[in-house]
Amino acid sequence: MSRRCHDQRLPSPYFRLMFCRKLRLPVYSGALSTCSCSKPIDEFGDHFFSCQRFHPKTAAHNAIRDALHLILSEIGIHAGIISSRSAIHREPLNLAQCHPTSRPGDLVLDCAPTYVTPPALPFSRVAVDVRVTSSLPSPSGGDQNNTVTVTHHHQKAEREKFCGPTVNTESTFVNGEMVIRALNESNTVLLPFVVDPFGQLGPIANAFLFGLRSKPPPPALSFSSPTSQTAYDNATSKSAPFALTVRADRSWSRTAQRLPFGRTYHSWFPTNWARQVLGATINSVFAKHLYTSIRRRPASVNRRPLTRVDPYPLAIGRFSRITPAAYYEPTQNHGRRTAPVCPLPAC
Repeated sequence: MSRRCHDQRLPSPYFRLMFCRKLRLPVYSGALSTCSCSKPIDEFGDHFFSCQRFHPKTAAHNAIRDALHLILSEIGIHAGIISSRSAIHREPLNLAQCHPTSRPGDLVLDCAPTYVTPPALPFSRVAVDVRVTSSLPSPSGGDQNNTVTVTHHHQKAEREKFCGPTVNTESTFVNGEMVIRALNESNTVLLPFVVDPFGQLGPIANAFLFGLRSKPPPPALSFSSPTSQTAYDNATSKSAPFALTVRADRSWSRTAQRLPFGRTYHSWFPTNWARQVLGATINSVFAKHLYTSIRRRPASVNRRPLTRVDPYPLAIGRFSRITPAAYYEPTQNHGRRTAPVCPLPAC
């Protein structure tokens, strides 16, 4: 994608981490260390996406929510789902009368009444709830079996959203099932937007944004609660918003007369622009999360702060401004640093 905007350029340490993640190479040299939650940290960094207590993904969640807000505000009018940019609200309150302070949707869209054609009946609102899942299970049994496993992992996160998590603390009590029932009664469809640590989207998120279907098709979910079953049936019905970028492409090609789309940089179609914005955001925030988690001192490893600037392994002819602590083995030699560790072949 275009590098004209500074926000779309990954710093060298972030690029190296995501490049190693893409090739499934080690990113953490202290593979035998233990996290503060008493669980071992693997060399691929998967634990940093699973530990909610000491490595929360709140910042990544908020960044993906903001990127999705930008995408929907740009393509929503062309797709016919909203009438203006002001019809998108970020984490609004009073969606459920039983719990007015709860925020079941990260983004809520006031739908245009003509985004679907009869006999399908439109919903009045769409509540998009972003969820960043934990690490996926290790692939086994071939590519097709791995695809089924990943889809099942995404559907497990979607099921939790449809069940409505119950919050019971000293200051707050929220009954998740009552919140979901309030959404159903107010003609609001709940769409879980699931993103896994490798940037893959869940079945409902893919269908909502890009109109993609999983192959093989995932099995339909079944719930013991009628409220959750109704919410799931609404999300997968013909009245639910579907393939917004595809609809925006058709509208843009008819009205734009071969003009590029997007304000941040130029792209010929809304689908390409949305994919690149979402992909750049996911890459950046996941790399930042991984980089911050690696530099955090584990419970069983005593690291000294890094002050010296060392050559960057993948940057030919350049030097890195910041060298992650993961490039060094744990200090076991009276506090002296050992040589840099590069997980790639000889550079």
